[in-house]
Amino acid sequence: MLENTIQKLRTIILTCFLFLMSAKGWVEHRFDLNISIEIYILTFTLVFLFRDELSKYLLNCFRKNIFEIDFLIIVFLLLHFVATQEITVVGVSFGFLYIFCSSLSRASEKTCKIFVHSLFISAILCSVGVLIGLIEGIIGNSSVFVTIQPPNYPSPILNIFNSLFMTNWIYQISGFQFSINYTAYVLIGGLASIHFIEINKHFKNFFIGIFIFSLILCQAKIGYLFLTFAGIKLISKSPYKFLVITSFLYLLLTHITINHSDNILEITHYFRTLVYSIGSYDFYISFFTWLKISSIEYLASVNWFFGKYNEFINIILAEPHSFWISLILVAGPMTTILILIKFIKVEKSYREALDKGSPLFFASFYTFIIETIVWDAFDSPVFWIVIIIFPIMVIKNYPIKKII
Repeated sequence: MLENTIQKLRTIILTCFLFLMSAKGWVEHRFDLNISIEIYILTFTLVFLFRDELSKYLLNCFRKNIFEIDFLIIVFLLLHFVATQEITVVGVSFGFLYIFCSSLSRASEKTCKIFVHSLFISAILCSVGVLIGLIEGIIGNSSVFVTIQPPNYPSPILNIFNSLFMTNWIYQISGFQFSINYTAYVLIGGLASIHFIEINKHFKNFFIGIFIFSLILCQAKIGYLFLTFAGIKLISKSPYKFLVITSFLYLLLTHITINHSDNILEITHYFRTLVYSIGSYDFYISFFTWLKISSIEYLASVNWFFGKYNEFINIILAEPHSFWISLILVAGPMTTILILIKFIKVEKSYREALDKGSPLFFASFYTFIIETIVWDAFDSPVFWIVIIIFPIMVIKNYPIKKII
């Protein structure tokens, strides 16, 4: 009975942690409240509740396998702190999440399923926020769960929606999250977790429908990339060729923005430099491309090894919007290379066990991998759970049935 109570407490605390991490920006922006203290308390509580798994993992790294990749990642992260003479909150956050998820990926099936249940519940709460936002947008007298799409926002999704359904919808629905992208990340994580949930098939399909409906409503481009990947896995026995082509097109369209010459650019934030024109269409370097150019220039000016995340943000007035560039700034080039090697090893092992995974998990895993090019995912627990813990569960072939 005590063991079951501890498991339930772990699930509750982890769910609160995941939800508050995803809702932090929304709470701060909408209600001017800082919930960092609450997140720190939950973090220390998680360390206490999972102390056995964490201590076993760390002792294994430091005593037995000092040349193992996880040990080297920890060492080079600490060396980066020394080289830059700066220990940042984002750096500690990355270190904690990586160590926490890596240690739990080696835990028992019962412990790993705590992450499944917590992420699943978080996605349900996220869906509730999106559905409330839909109602709020229809009523149209407030903007707590929705935001009005900025002028010249470089996404055709809203225009396509209005053309198909002959409406004049102007909102982006983010629900309990500050941005539609983070809403999509939580929902995609929830769809990945469904692969491991052991409930009635009808309930599974119900939640799949709710999560996908919410994903479509939030209008984030990554949601449609996820659906495309899931479709590829469903219809193709050799999905990787189509996955590569789709990923290339997605990243290409993310790093350029297109504007019809008749459209007046009220806000040029997403349209940095005109590079080419074809007929009535102008092609611009996108905000993401400009950020990467600025990041490379900054890193080159500090010899790549001495970049500081906060200093870069103060100069550019924006986050890098790239997991890899952020990681160089937060943890240094050597740590970044080691993380890349870790990802390659996990992906290779997962690909060899591909038949064990459902289209939902396949789509979630590769969507997050591709999104690292444009997402500062290093301090997102949802990202690390899907990339580090869930693939190991698939590889170990825990007794889980495919959903679709």
